[in-house]
Amino acid sequence: MLPENCSIEGCAGAVEREYGWSSCETCDLLFCYAHRLDKEHHACPWCSDEEFVERMGTTRIEEFALFLDTIDLDAIAARASTLRNGMPCTAPDPDEVWSSLEHGGYNILLPLTFADDTTWLVRVRRQNSRTASPDMSRHNLLSEVATYRWLASIGYPVPRLFDYATDADDSHGFGKPYILMEKLNGKAFEGKSMPFEDYDDASRDHILRQAAHLHILLANNPLPAVGSLIPSESSPGAVPGPMSDSSPGVAPDFGPFPSARAFWNARIDRKIHDILAKKLYSHGSDALDAYLAMLFFREQVALLFPDRDDGEHYLRHMDDKGDHILIQGSKIIGVVDWEYSRIVSKAEAFSAPLWLYDDFQSIYSGAETSPTSGERQFANILTEMGRPDLAACAERERPYHLLEQVFPCADVTQDWFKEQYTSALLAAVPGNKEQSYQEWKENAFLRYANDEVLRRLVQENDGRTEGTHGE
Repeated sequence: MLPENCSIEGCAGAVEREYGWSSCETCDLLFCYAHRLDKEHHACPWCSDEEFVERMGTTRIEEFALFLDTIDLDAIAARASTLRNGMPCTAPDPDEVWSSLEHGGYNILLPLTFADDTTWLVRVRRQNSRTASPDMSRHNLLSEVATYRWLASIGYPVPRLFDYATDADDSHGFGKPYILMEKLNGKAFEGKSMPFEDYDDASRDHILRQAAHLHILLANNPLPAVGSLIPSESSPGAVPGPMSDSSPGVAPDFGPFPSARAFWNARIDRKIHDILAKKLYSHGSDALDAYLAMLFFREQVALLFPDRDDGEHYLRHMDDKGDHILIQGSKIIGVVDWEYSRIVSKAEAFSAPLWLYDDFQSIYSGAETSPTSGERQFANILTEMGRPDLAACAERERPYHLLEQVFPCADVTQDWFKEQYTSALLAAVPGNKEQSYQEWKENAFLRYANDEVLRRLVQENDGRTEGTHGE
């Protein structure tokens, strides 16, 4: 079980539960809000590039060595062989396993090779300071399995799943929960700022048309609630359930929700609860700043989501920066990494995928508000394919993408949040007045003058309200 408190000796401070910046991937420790950027206790954010690489390498070697010590590769190879009616199967040799091991931010992949040269992958969650609780990990794995099976049922190109285990006890001697899946022989469509450098115009158009077809396929298969897919005995074998989540301390009980607005307001309520419980932003004027930021997000949600929706929601890959797409030449052969995918509103589901953005920085700063060349081209293709509604989402619904990217990742007390991310949202969300975040805050103190929580935080701030106004 992962610790719930700060890794600093003698500190009982709770680690925040939803956002990635309480865990340090470099040293694999968890920190409370007070210590995560305290140079005396946590030097990683200030180390040189060379030292950063060295620390990261040491941490990962220790993590992967422990992982290899706790699994039995022969056992999983035997299980795979059984699933193919006794076809001989081998796992990587112990002397070669390090070179065979692949990993991302959350998973480790190891190949299993059959006598007929077929290759499967055994996919295992990494175990580190960012690992979810056992209950949440089990929910995440079942949700991923349900998602792949649902996608396969509608004809979406995903790897076939052959087997899975939710607990070490039912892992057939392997020692860890796992998923056994098909290995697709394609290369990841990697890169940012339009990953098309190696493609001519015809190939680029071909890839975009295939991506548009996949958009339409998801649009033709709506789902009845906001959440993540979970297994079901009913056809097609999956239904909306609680959200999957990668964070330590989160329980699998968040959702499903009847609408996107209900989901977003529940996210904001959960964050406010942690602020008031002093699990987050517990120093100086930080709690006051953070609560104001939640009021800001609440206003953006009210502008973006109607009180009621049509009851139809759609699956979205939540990390669609390009490397989840597998390519052969210019042909999309599969889409992978569906863990933590989410059922969302139509506007959220079909806003342009991240890999279509030309310049992330200009978008996040609010400097670029017009559609990018990638968004326009994708929208034109969707229109040609008879889906002007999806074209409008791809070209105009960037505010929904910004909200999703800004809300979970931003430290709302930092200047880059106040000066850049908020500017992007204020400029992008229809209905906002033309103003800076500082101006919005000044007006918020008047507009929410009767808000009891705000008044209490102002009082607790020991008369520093004027300083907050003038930041």
